[in-house]
Amino acid sequence: MLKTVRNKLEKYSIKNVILKENDFLHMYDIPDSFADLILMYDVIHGNDLKTKLPVRFDYYHEAKRILKSDGILSIAPFECANLKDINGKRKKYSLEKLVSEIEENGYQFKEKIDGAIHFDYYHSEYHWKKCSDNMPFNYLEQGPVLNFYNKK
Repeated sequence: MLKTVRNKLEKYSIKNVILKENDFLHMYDIPDSFADLILMYDVIHGNDLKTKLPVRFDYYHEAKRILKSDGILSIAPFECANLKDINGKRKKYSLEKLVSEIEENGYQFKEKIDGAIHFDYYHSEYHWKKCSDNMPFNYLEQGPVLNFYNKK
């Protein structure tokens, strides 16, 4: 994805975008209130490999630090129906519950936009075989993008 974005930035001579490839929890080189927009697409279901606790609460906190006041946190919450809560217990999550959780972490819900695409099937040999090597676009998992304002 970074290569694709870099190519588009170059093609259109866009100079005011900084791309960072990094572990999101170790973004110490990015100053406070620096970014206008942070995209968290297909990451909030992840867990810390050592503690097995969800990392999304740390992501919310770090995004809050990095975002400008009224900056936008944009999330595509794939695989969110069965997330772990902050204590590591599995819970049934709806989009409404997820929105409430993010709001409790200092954000204000702005909008839901349908049309995010999850490319896990695209990278799966199993699904390519299932589609006889002709995977249609509508076969890919689709979901919403949730946008939030940073409340500082």
